[in-house]
Amino acid sequence: MKSFKEYLTESKKIYEFKVKIAGSVPKDATTLIKSALSQFEVSSVSTGRTSPIQERQVDFPEHKNVSLTIFDVKTSYPATSAQVGSLVASGLKLLPADVKAFTLAEEAEHDINHQH
Repeated sequence: MKSFKEYLTESKKIYEFKVKIAGSVPKDATTLIKSALSQFEVSSVSTGRTSPIQERQVDFPEHKNVSLTIFDVKTSYPATSAQVGSLVASGLKLLPADVKAFTLAEEAEHDINHQH
């Protein structure tokens, strides 16, 4: 029979987010994101994937002719996507309108809604 401590270590949950940033991103963005979200115990932040410049981005319709940088963020403590987005914006010294964060479920729903 397993001990309570073993059950706790097995049940550790990871919370995943996609952080999308419109426009230019600082070179040390991954370390800045980690420090901005440190209260949620960040387990990993991917290096940013940058899309080519497009006239209109689906996630940022108010921006014209900008590139999009996407970071995959994993935390050990739960957070809302609004919390993650605002903390990343303040940590990178960007406007809140330039940063959007989604959980994986929100991202899937967003893709379904903007399919056509």
